[in-house]
Amino acid sequence: MIGQAFSSEWVKALRQKRGLFWAYGFTPIAGLVIGLIGFIWLYSTNPAMAAMSAPSPMKALMDGCGVARNPVVILFLVMGAANLFAGEYRWLTWRYMLVRNTRLNLMAAKLAVFVLLSAICLLAFMLGGLIVAGVDSAFTHVAMQPFPKGAGAAILAAFGIALLDLAGVGALVAVASVVSRTLTGAIISIIVFLLVLVFAESQAMMHQVTWAQQILPGIAYDRLMAGVMGLIGAIPRQAMLASPVSVPGAIAVLVAWLAVPAALAAALFVRQDLSRE
Repeated sequence: MIGQAFSSEWVKALRQKRGLFWAYGFTPIAGLVIGLIGFIWLYSTNPAMAAMSAPSPMKALMDGCGVARNPVVILFLVMGAANLFAGEYRWLTWRYMLVRNTRLNLMAAKLAVFVLLSAICLLAFMLGGLIVAGVDSAFTHVAMQPFPKGAGAAILAAFGIALLDLAGVGALVAVASVVSRTLTGAIISIIVFLLVLVFAESQAMMHQVTWAQQILPGIAYDRLMAGVMGLIGAIPRQAMLASPVSVPGAIAVLVAWLAVPAALAAALFVRQDLSRE
């Protein structure tokens, strides 16, 4: 049943080509274009500076994972997630879908589709970074930097961390969609909530509020990414040890920010009256 629900949601998402492009495809394409324009401008105005450093495919891949915290990317992904969860309220189609499957299966399938599309978006950013690095190397005739030791594990870990963080965003959108029952309400409420979270994280870091640092997702994400960078020697080990958040604790925080909103959305949705939707 869950497989049937996922297949149905996946096909439905693929058929909404315009929404699919703007939510998951526009930002990687824009990032690639901006990266190419930036390099071409630098190469045309100051070729010596463009050739000063060797392009790094490792940095390109890590930067691709890092867009999971880019506010512009998050904005478009939130709109994509809201379309998945709140679109059914707008189109009044829930009552027809519930004839063929259970509410929990449908909610889980929608979240799984969002995670898969987000993974494709991240992979597109990583591919775009590699393309820019390749163009850099071809124009400047500077060989690309080799991958450091442990690069494979670091890339997989960074991708998994980024995807887990985005899955939490999708779960938050699910809650907002069920509560508001509107596309606009879900988008605006989550954007405001994420802005409040970012502000809380900055204040917790600025004022060294240790207990708050241990429960906020952005700080947990940064701690895990710092650990990944430490695996390849990109940052000193002392920088990782200075954080008050442990690696297992940071993983638990990101898992909780996915599991709790997902469970809350499911609990509210199961009890919701959908006789008019």
